[in-house]
Amino acid sequence: MFYAGGNDINAGKTPEQVFGDFCAFVAKVRATLPESRIAYISIAPNPARWMQVDRVKAANRLIEDFTKANSKLTFINVFPHMLGEDGRPRPEIFVEDRLHMNAKGYEPQAVAQLTGCAGRNLTPPPRVTPSPRSEARGEGRGEGLLSSANRFVL
Repeated sequence: MFYAGGNDINAGKTPEQVFGDFCAFVAKVRATLPESRIAYISIAPNPARWMQVDRVKAANRLIEDFTKANSKLTFINVFPHMLGEDGRPRPEIFVEDRLHMNAKGYEPQAVAQLTGCAGRNLTPPPRVTPSPRSEARGEGRGEGLLSSANRFVL
């Protein structure tokens, strides 16, 4: 599973550049592991960066269209599942910074709904204990979507 693009959009990259980066990633993986499957988790909406929503949607659309042409690529669209009835990001799944999800957003049931895997068996991988060196660098806190504490095996 691969989640990327939100910080790139925020840093000023265009949707086309984010798409190009994803294509480059796929090509690099394919060069070494041609039979590997890649699942891309869509760029998620969040309250803090709502003003970038049109660029996020455009990048997601480009990547989704690309993945449809290859059976070894999957696009997991979390975007609509993170919106409330008002069409804006659901505030109850974000921490105070309104950018990162809180524990509720990472619950297995929430992950199942967000990734369209509801009804499938989600098993959290074994918890990885960070080394003292990685803790000193701020790693291993489980704050990111793809951190070891927040990945799920389908």
